[in-house]
Amino acid sequence: MTDETQGQDVLRVPDSYVLNAVLSGNASGTYPIQIQQKADFEWLNRIASSTGTFRVRIQDGATGRDLITFNPQVTGSTLAPNTISNANYFGTAQLPNPLLQPYVFARSSSILVTLTDTSGSSNTIEVVFDGFDLYPAEAPAQGASGALVTPSAQAA
Repeated sequence: MTDETQGQDVLRVPDSYVLNAVLSGNASGTYPIQIQQKADFEWLNRIASSTGTFRVRIQDGATGRDLITFNPQVTGSTLAPNTISNANYFGTAQLPNPLLQPYVFARSSSILVTLTDTSGSSNTIEVVFDGFDLYPAEAPAQGASGALVTPSAQAA
């Protein structure tokens, strides 16, 4: 598979990053997920399960970029900016919610996930970032050297 944008052949190896957290009722916590040094990570599918409802905020730790944009404009709103309800954002293992445009996290960077319980009781949450590790085909042992690569669609 050739990446015509940067002229680089890319090997895509399936991988997932998983966050498990337990929150008490209405509690909130921020959890970093460390992207391994071995390769950039192309995030494709949003998957989560939980024992209650929650809101989530996701940030690229390398850039600080919020990957969910929500700015509550209603006076008196108690919803945190740049968050979304789990029911509106994630799919399940059987029916994941794919990103329309994959997002690439640079190797050795992090994903910052803020979870806020909205169920009012103890909540066990698992969030799965499902996708591919990206390796340059010419030197797969070197990882992607921190380069953000975007593989093109496979030729027909």
